[in-house]
Amino acid sequence: MTTLFARLSLAFTIILLILGLSVMWVSHRSSQDYFLEFTQELNAPIAMYMAENGNLVSNNAVNPRWLSELAPHVMMINPSVEVYMLDKTGTVIGQPPNIEGLAKSQIDLQPIQAFLQPDRKLPIAGDNPKDANEQSIFSAFPLFVDNETTGEPDIAGYVYAVVASQQHQTILG
Repeated sequence: MTTLFARLSLAFTIILLILGLSVMWVSHRSSQDYFLEFTQELNAPIAMYMAENGNLVSNNAVNPRWLSELAPHVMMINPSVEVYMLDKTGTVIGQPPNIEGLAKSQIDLQPIQAFLQPDRKLPIAGDNPKDANEQSIFSAFPLFVDNETTGEPDIAGYVYAVVASQQHQTILG
């Protein structure tokens, strides 16, 4: 009788342990996703602010020089942000002077297009130019120039702000 009770107790303990670990894993994963969603939503206007308040487009062309003047101010206010300028194909054409050496100079535009949709579901992760193997949450906003033939605005590039930078990830552990 004691043997049957011991076996049932052991089986019940193992089942509770497995269920407990499963609940902890789901809870941890949910809190991480919530944190990323909250952080991305909170920082979503960064790229729009830079595109609208900086002179990133001049003479109907993208001007990466202004990024080097505006980005350090944004990065001083929020050190976890790294700001880049992309052309319309996703190639990095501008970066702040304090960021040296990119691991990835071509950014996938599909996450940016998803981010720019009004019915987006966050978090959306995109390429991190400083780490070719890492996906990070970001903020993005298109830069427009006038089409010379139609007079309509065309996308000439993007302001791309990686929100959870390497420094931010290091602090989170």
